[in-house]
Amino acid sequence: MKKLLLRILLFLFTLPVTYLLVIAFLTFTNLHNLFNVRLNPAGTGSTMIRVQEAAQTGAVDFLFIGSSHAYRGFDPRVFAGAGYSSFNLGTTAQSPINSYYLLQEHLPHLRPKYLVMEVYWEVLQETGAEASIDLLSNAPLNRTMAEMAVAAKDVSIFNTLVASAIRRWQTPLRQITPTHNEAEETYVAGGFVSTNYTKQQTNLNKLKPTEAKLNSEQLAYLEQIIQLARQHDAIPIFVIAPVTKELKATVQNYSSFKEELLSLLKNHHAPLLDFNNGEYDLNLSSKTDFYDHHHLTQTGVTKFNSFFIKTLQTEELLIY
Repeated sequence: MKKLLLRILLFLFTLPVTYLLVIAFLTFTNLHNLFNVRLNPAGTGSTMIRVQEAAQTGAVDFLFIGSSHAYRGFDPRVFAGAGYSSFNLGTTAQSPINSYYLLQEHLPHLRPKYLVMEVYWEVLQETGAEASIDLLSNAPLNRTMAEMAVAAKDVSIFNTLVASAIRRWQTPLRQITPTHNEAEETYVAGGFVSTNYTKQQTNLNKLKPTEAKLNSEQLAYLEQIIQLARQHDAIPIFVIAPVTKELKATVQNYSSFKEELLSLLKNHHAPLLDFNNGEYDLNLSSKTDFYDHHHLTQTGVTKFNSFFIKTLQTEELLIY
């Protein structure tokens, strides 16, 4: 019995050490992506540049947050032209769980008057794994990021946290110069990524029917984001960014998806502006205002942002 107990204790003692050694081996040999350890240094969408710039930015009028529709869809230059300062904290596939922890870190120093959160049905049904791995690979590892990794309840995300910590020990983040290497894209100060494409690049006829499903945990984080924003005296505004009419037509339950989301936000007296439907439909061109089925060209971004500002004024949502 004593021998069995000693073996169990020895196993429990050596297990964490073995785990760390395995993760370290996979990280240093660049074999991590073959196993359940995922790293995405540099990634897509200029996350490293964006979070570094965000940390050095002071108070703004608008803070944008959300998925690629946010950082590719809200251009600080358009808002500056209208007299508003802004910063775009969107990241690839960013879900509410990711947004919540990013806001915990950046709301105190950005102090926005308006928090504009882009919500996309495909992201709202996910667990936030892709965005978590992107952030853990490219943002400073601190208590907030560790809490996000644990809250995700995904072993691959926790493995990424450990692997990133090991890699930072080898090469601290401050020694890495962030770059944006996409040939058809340009990073713009303030967190925005502008595309050089001027017309549609994909075949919109190949889109397949789909349904929008809402993840209850992501909806719970939406509620927490509203509370967090108001704790920092920011007015939360939720936006469904424009997509091509062809993509919207494939979402068979679009009306019920929107109604469920609208019901939740109404309970917290938070507005939802849908720029694909009804009075807020911009009637954009799928050929020239989008470069794929759901991302805007620069022409489309300028049209959308100008209309968005006018909509806020018309709806009397700009109180400052």
